[in-house]
Amino acid sequence: MPGHQPHAVEHCLSSHLPETPDMVLVEYAAMPDPVGFERVVRRLLGHPASPAVVIVNLPSFAQGPSPLPKQTAAEIFARNRTLHALAEFDAIAAHYGLPTSSLWPAVSSRVLQNDSQYQLQDLYLESMHPSEA
Repeated sequence: MPGHQPHAVEHCLSSHLPETPDMVLVEYAAMPDPVGFERVVRRLLGHPASPAVVIVNLPSFAQGPSPLPKQTAAEIFARNRTLHALAEFDAIAAHYGLPTSSLWPAVSSRVLQNDSQYQLQDLYLESMHPSEA
């Protein structure tokens, strides 16, 4: 159920999963609410099929798929609530013993340095979906 807030996902989660999922990837770039995120995680962990739950993050730099913004990545980061909550998401994953994977550690140093040679176009096709690069 891509791009939905936790409150929209948690109540109809089973309708978006196969009957017996082996694994569920939870991508939280669109979930700036760590409390709601944890509720979704708990529902998945309580699923009768006991699927493996993996937490992933591909940070988005705008709301909804749109052309990449004109601001630098650092300016966009300053407004991105999900990136500011990364420690909370990681703590939730650690509490439940869940593996995590995030693009953010690979790009954060250049983003936070406001590297003028670093363009979002190097990583993203548009504001939400990473490119193949």
